[in-house]
Amino acid sequence: MKFTKSAGLIFFAFLLLNCSNDEGPSPEPTSEEKFNPKPEESDEPEEQVYFSYYSDPYEYDAYSYSQWNDNWVILHNQDGELLDYREFAIGDSLEFKESVDKLSNVQTLSVTILKHSLSEGGGDLHIMETSSGIKKGTIWGWTVNEPTVPIPQPTKSVGVSITVNNVPNVHWFDISSLVNNHVASNPFYQETDALKISSVPLYEGISYILSLRDGNEEIKYQLLELPNPFSNIVLDYGEFLEYDRVLEVEIPEYKAYVARVSAGNKSINYSNKTTISSESSGRLARGKAKLGYINDFDTFVTSLVLHYDDQTIYSRYKTGAIPTSIDVPENPQFQVGGNTIYDYSFTTNQNYYRNTSTWTYENEEKDIITRYSFGGKTDNGALVGELPDQLLENFPNLNLGNLNREATLLFIGENVDYISDDRQTIMGVTSWQNNETIRFKTK
Repeated sequence: MKFTKSAGLIFFAFLLLNCSNDEGPSPEPTSEEKFNPKPEESDEPEEQVYFSYYSDPYEYDAYSYSQWNDNWVILHNQDGELLDYREFAIGDSLEFKESVDKLSNVQTLSVTILKHSLSEGGGDLHIMETSSGIKKGTIWGWTVNEPTVPIPQPTKSVGVSITVNNVPNVHWFDISSLVNNHVASNPFYQETDALKISSVPLYEGISYILSLRDGNEEIKYQLLELPNPFSNIVLDYGEFLEYDRVLEVEIPEYKAYVARVSAGNKSINYSNKTTISSESSGRLARGKAKLGYINDFDTFVTSLVLHYDDQTIYSRYKTGAIPTSIDVPENPQFQVGGNTIYDYSFTTNQNYYRNTSTWTYENEEKDIITRYSFGGKTDNGALVGELPDQLLENFPNLNLGNLNREATLLFIGENVDYISDDRQTIMGVTSWQNNETIRFKTK
């Protein structure tokens, strides 16, 4: 059968009409189907990371135990209420989260790190540290030392004698270099106009600094090298150089002290720094320590350690520019209240921004050791919070009630905690590069 032309046109029009009907507008979507430009709100409460702990994978074991068997982080709030506690392995990264609502009443944290190790004989070593007054959001992590340039290796040393003529007596002298930081010294007063130093080992191609405090209480220095050809060295004190800056530090009555300035340059970060000025207590009492600085260097490490007596020690260690002044406390006082970690407190006449008390328990027969340090910010040594029952059961030999106080350390001077409570360890040891402290040891 054949289609006529008109029939074909009618059939084609019918197809177009059907296609048009099939592709017509869809029905109006219901309210449930309409697009909502605003995302649906989650029923889960908003969380906040309130503490982060990144364990140092390069932790160095300073004790006789090869590794830690157990590691824990325990967190309390400022009132001693337990927030969380977790076990970790060396190198782990932990983030502690909680809802913002639950953290609204948490002002500060008390952070405890507990480590436990078993000896080959089955003994227990416990190391604990608690820090209170820690800000929410604090990060405790780790870092590595900045890359350093190896010190030039010396070739050959020769023992020589050094004579300094026309010197008006000598309080002390010191010889040092970049390679072997300490070569020779004598802190004792000598009545002489010719200082003689015998058998000094000097290396070829190495510069040395001979610093000296004379009988007139002036400090000077001279640069020297091993002569070529080898010979003894004879110097005239009149040709010694004056330091570009001399910092005088008033020091109170003391049993002993050591003051030192080491220097380097940022352009060449050697693994060692050169001692350019050093002095220590000798037979004659002094009322001032003198520290010398040389402009050829741009980075200085200024250290001063003073023993008032057998129990009280002032220490200052700071890296950077030349200090404008150093104020050593005149007569620090310290009184202890309580005999255990649970009732311990202290009073002092010193202003401080942080304190740490160290407590120990040792049982040599059973090979049990517990070392516990705790403290915080101006809280007079009070311990905040208790360990969870699970950990007390896991470590029955902690002997927290039998700990004896060894010392309390007060951090004084410039508050390096002002900006942040963040910390970094290097080889597992907390890095405190710029600190001024007073240590009160137990009598």
